[in-house]
Amino acid sequence: MRADDATDATARGARGFWGETAFAACAHAAIALLGGRVFRPAFDDEIYTLDLLEKVAGALALLKAFASAYDVHPPLSYLAFYLLHASGAGEAGLRALSLAMSTGAVAIAHRLLLRLDVSGQGHAGASSAERLIALLLLATTPLLVSQGDAIRWYPMYGLVFMATLYFHVRERAAGRAAIASSAAAGVLVSVNFLGVFVYPLLAADRMVSGRFRLRREIGQGALCLAFALPGLATLAGSLHGAPTDYMASQFVGSRPITAAAMTAIGFLGGHSLGIVQSIALVPLGAFAAFVLARGLGDRQTRVLAFQFAALVAMVALGFAKPRSFAYLALALSVLFAHHFLARRTARTALVAVALVTAFGALANLRGNDTPFKRNTVVPFEEIRAFVAANTGAGDVVILSDPVAYWNLRNSGPACVSLYLLNADCAPGTARRLVLIEGHSAPGEPRAAYLDARSALVAKRRELARAYFGVDEEFALKRRMQPELGRFVLEGTIYGSAQTD
Repeated sequence: MRADDATDATARGARGFWGETAFAACAHAAIALLGGRVFRPAFDDEIYTLDLLEKVAGALALLKAFASAYDVHPPLSYLAFYLLHASGAGEAGLRALSLAMSTGAVAIAHRLLLRLDVSGQGHAGASSAERLIALLLLATTPLLVSQGDAIRWYPMYGLVFMATLYFHVRERAAGRAAIASSAAAGVLVSVNFLGVFVYPLLAADRMVSGRFRLRREIGQGALCLAFALPGLATLAGSLHGAPTDYMASQFVGSRPITAAAMTAIGFLGGHSLGIVQSIALVPLGAFAAFVLARGLGDRQTRVLAFQFAALVAMVALGFAKPRSFAYLALALSVLFAHHFLARRTARTALVAVALVTAFGALANLRGNDTPFKRNTVVPFEEIRAFVAANTGAGDVVILSDPVAYWNLRNSGPACVSLYLLNADCAPGTARRLVLIEGHSAPGEPRAAYLDARSALVAKRRELARAYFGVDEEFALKRRMQPELGRFVLEGTIYGSAQTD
């Protein structure tokens, strides 16, 4: 078959299978909901977004705040959440929006997968069972399922990223200028700064493919830059107004080896597996390396494999936040599915390991006594009940965990404070003082609280203790963080000699 005929046949095949695309999207949404997504407590980074949505006075004020170094992240995802929040949506509604975007990303990933076939049949030669397995690889991507409903930038970025790759592959096949993909790559920069990697890597693919034309590339780059302006304005504001140590903390963190280990566990295990459990990820990691290497040598999938340069670069800097790479986890699933449908070596072992690992990770989403992220296992309803049963008006509750504070702040007559930040609370004169403490990130509020803690409890009697959230891997983890204990949070009730 001639190359032009094969391309036409592939395009015709790619226009079919819409029912399977819809099934892949619905399967992802169903798996996420069954795994407890959407209707769940907020995690720490979501609190930042929710707090912003409550305080900001209008969409224009939101954009101005980001241009003035309010946050290191660009404003586009915050704007979408704000518009929905302003219409009356609660936390579940905002997460439903994120899940819808992640579901859309899975649908586009399936359409992209169909475009990657070079057999001239558009995957029509694969059996229904094989195509079902391929779409399940996309729908069950562990990191996307666990983070795809987050009230953060990850879901929107994943949606636009997949659209960018789809446009690029379609434009490449048709020999057209990269208009849609360049615009989408610019939008990515306005969602998150990881987008700065995307356009250069698309250009690199065009160069390797012999489609790079300097004059056309300049125009496409200018188009990308125009759509990236909101993100670039945020970057300029952050560099000018944000503290240097804050900016550095967003990009540089752990040692590269530690960052690589943490990223691998979270990236492949969907943020739900503990350290010992993650030994089961070794076969999947080996297949991922194999598929990425094969992807670099395949002109159809090379552009997907190129995108992993962003992950390598950030990990080399010590960046250790694997949830930020949920979009690449879906890209890896596309590579897995393509490799499976292309009938290459070890396809049965590949799909068996990938699906078993995925379902193992998803089975741990609702609970795990060796959590990758410790505050995901805190029983907030139990803490709320504990506080309600033991406090009243005139009492003060101090918490070290921002998520626990967010869930308890309006829970009863007692005054609730994150550390000592709530000026309305007077812990020194409180009838009862309840401290709910655990490991938390260092900073001035924590340091100030630790300095004042001894004086706060010096003349009080300890009445009772309670423990919330267990981590059976604490002995292993405390080698890296010595202050960690078996329980994630510990509650202590202090009375006064006059009243208790």
